[in-house]
Amino acid sequence: MKSLLILATAIALVAVAAAIGYFQQSRNLQAQLAATTKELQQTKSDLERAKHEVGLTYHFHDSFIRYFGAREAVDRAIARGGTDPDVLVRDVARHSKIEPIK
Repeated sequence: MKSLLILATAIALVAVAAAIGYFQQSRNLQAQLAATTKELQQTKSDLERAKHEVGLTYHFHDSFIRYFGAREAVDRAIARGGTDPDVLVRDVARHSKIEPIK
């Protein structure tokens, strides 16, 4: 009976120690997440400031934009934060003056 009580107490202490360890690990992960979130927000703010300071340029030749009349499409894609060339070309194609070949 006495050994059963000691065993139960030992199991309870191990469970409490494990719970405390998980709690501390959870707090550390929360702190890391908060720090990473703050860093990402700072990076986003730095990128926005750099975008306005430097100004965006088009990676399309002016003759391409004049021919397709797609400057508005490029402006919209860039305003959405799209800098992927595939997305820009897709938007340009959607708003182009030329009918697709069938």
